[in-house]
Amino acid sequence: MSAKTTISSLLKKSYISFVKLLSAPNDYSPTKIVYFMSFQNNDGGLIRALGESYGKENILICYKKNCQSEANQFSAAGYAIRSLEPSINFFRKTLKEITSAKWIICDNYFPILGGLNLSDETNVIQIWHAVGAVKKFGWDDPATLLRSKGDQERFSEVYKRFDYYVVSSDRMAEVFKASYHATESQMLKFGFPRADELLKNRVNHTGEVNESDQILYAPTYRENNKVIIDTLQTLNEYARYSEEKVTYILHPVTKSELSELKSYDNLIEVSVNDSAYQDIYKQVSYLISDYSSVIFDYALLNPKGKIQFYWPDFDSYNQKTGIQESFKERYMAGAAKTTADLLEALSKKDTIDLDQLNNEWNQYNDGQAITRLVEFIK
Repeated sequence: MSAKTTISSLLKKSYISFVKLLSAPNDYSPTKIVYFMSFQNNDGGLIRALGESYGKENILICYKKNCQSEANQFSAAGYAIRSLEPSINFFRKTLKEITSAKWIICDNYFPILGGLNLSDETNVIQIWHAVGAVKKFGWDDPATLLRSKGDQERFSEVYKRFDYYVVSSDRMAEVFKASYHATESQMLKFGFPRADELLKNRVNHTGEVNESDQILYAPTYRENNKVIIDTLQTLNEYARYSEEKVTYILHPVTKSELSELKSYDNLIEVSVNDSAYQDIYKQVSYLISDYSSVIFDYALLNPKGKIQFYWPDFDSYNQKTGIQESFKERYMAGAAKTTADLLEALSKKDTIDLDQLNNEWNQYNDGQAITRLVEFIK
């Protein structure tokens, strides 16, 4: 372990110890609901539904700094908001507000959960930030096993905090069981809250490329961006001779890292906020992706569309991050792994079976997820 990693681990451990010291259960409120927000526009209307059912005064939104603008919108609508960034106000006030809640709803892994001293009556629900998972995480992530014993203990304290998991499929339930050592009794098979909104906007494409349709390249975040740069160059050449409309969307972190990326004459970069992604998917008849969970949203919103996996770095990515076994078994054979494979797939418009993908991963998404979750919290 490098000195930098060791120092980082010690700082995180100290922070959690400080949280534990200052977060004794405080004035427990049986009607209070706290929402931990780290992904923009991920609740899909859940927060407003909770506000309508239990009163805005009983809802507290605790947000990461990347969600500041969305939190401000909720504040303007009458909801209480608090930043999760460390500050005097956070330690003196926000921690007490969090530990008084009956319910804590999370959209991600939050390290702070490992240090909170919560009442036995408090329940923590994980709704996650995607319908399904292509990549491994938690205990299933190869990198986790390489971390120090202290880091693993810290991770475990967070994993054990989750009382329930909202899932869209039996597949995702199995992922949480493997990733967080959860049990079947913890699975709430209600569907993904944000999927309710996607279903309201579902389209019925023919799947054929025409003037109003487009090809979209949507890669996941990588520490090394060489694969993405090489793929953009390949797609730029393809767009030049095919005269098809080819667009791309980069992960926000990737976009910032490639801020000086050269422009491509034949490609169109799509730059939108999260709430506008579904509008883009409606126009996309052919999606090229790798290990991104964007495929689940696209398949649900655009069931007549087409998806092609492009995995040129599969061996290294699988070794370092890990790919869900079901994906390797189901899609390895048809995934493009070289530039030649990708160009051939594009020319033929090869695709995975979206009906099969939806049946496996969007199993419980029927537009009633929020209704079920709100009722469960009662």
